[in-house]
Amino acid sequence: MKRKKRNVILEGEKTMLAQEVFKVQEEMAAALESFSDVIEPELMDYYTYCYKANEIKHSYLLKKLKRIYYNSNQ
Repeated sequence: MKRKKRNVILEGEKTMLAQEVFKVQEEMAAALESFSDVIEPELMDYYTYCYKANEIKHSYLLKKLKRIYYNSNQ
């Protein structure tokens, strides 16, 4: 019974993380698209920082998602 409950929790967490990864990917794409449209240096800096922050978040979320997948399959 405990195993089933744990699996349900892990599945919910996997789903939530996968949705968050997708959201971050969309934000990265939006920052990149906006970056290509601006000419003001301040906005170029802003979109660069936005992209980099989302890139770091994306990497973190993928590592967390991989850890959950590997631990749930054992």
